[in-house]
Amino acid sequence: MTQLSRLLFALVLFTPLHAWAFELPAWQTQLQADHPMTGKVLRDDGSAATTDDMIAAAREGDFVLLGEVHDNRDHHAMQAALLQAMVDAGRRPAVVFEMLPRGLQQAVNDYISTSTDAAGFGKATQWKERGWPDWSMYQPILQIALDNRLPVIAGDLDRASVKAISREGPDALTPQEVKLFGLDRALSQAQDDGMRQAIGKGHCDLMPLASLDPMIGVQRARDGSLADAMLSARQAGADGAVLIAGGGHVRKDYAVPTILAARAPDARIVVISMQEAQEGSTGAGDYAQSDVEDFVVITPAAEREDQCEALRKRFGKKAGN
Repeated sequence: MTQLSRLLFALVLFTPLHAWAFELPAWQTQLQADHPMTGKVLRDDGSAATTDDMIAAAREGDFVLLGEVHDNRDHHAMQAALLQAMVDAGRRPAVVFEMLPRGLQQAVNDYISTSTDAAGFGKATQWKERGWPDWSMYQPILQIALDNRLPVIAGDLDRASVKAISREGPDALTPQEVKLFGLDRALSQAQDDGMRQAIGKGHCDLMPLASLDPMIGVQRARDGSLADAMLSARQAGADGAVLIAGGGHVRKDYAVPTILAARAPDARIVVISMQEAQEGSTGAGDYAQSDVEDFVVITPAAEREDQCEALRKRFGKKAGN
């Protein structure tokens, strides 16, 4: 081995992991791939950030929340890459999935205790039957958890609980659950307005106004369940927790992070939101929102049918008029 070869070998062996640049995964979707904002990483104030800024924050977070658009493959590739970067830095967080209701925890435990291949997890947890996008999108995330023996936690409420909360509100929960889920704390007017706007937009602004109150109650309870799962994982000995969830659950202004902050005020909470590039939206302010996330990663958009068309047909006209 030459002197130069020895030097290069030493650099590879002893250079800290944080010194290597973190690169965004190659895009798997092409819609808006050439958009001027695609590939940019922004802070919550809209200023530019580097991928290394983002991953450095994730590596230091006690609770790291990775928001997604469910059917976008690039968002799940980003989540897997960020989780792997944390593991490479020596972290061993629990991985909490919104897509897994608490009642499936035993099935999750049975699978991860007997298998090292994530491919069959979707079938074992009835992923498709419960309406989630193709399991192959999420498979790399679970594979990292299996390879590194990370705890995998079912974080969401079961369907029966969701239906009961929709009908009865917090009375459907035990007093302990109401407190753990943060439902004993009233929303501020800004938080209530924000949730109404987000839920309404998520349903194409077509939902009857009277239906939003039960939906807000359900959303708050689900946020509380996800936050409690993350906190419980850390209390059980995990090295913090990473949440895999839709973007609405990871908002710092009213969702899971607010409950984490209330119950663990000293915890370092990091929110990374994956968003799709939108035609005609070319400014940082179209994506980054103050006090909503810490970092935004802008990706190509998934090709999908008009999700609002079915609701338009269902309601016939815009509700609330």
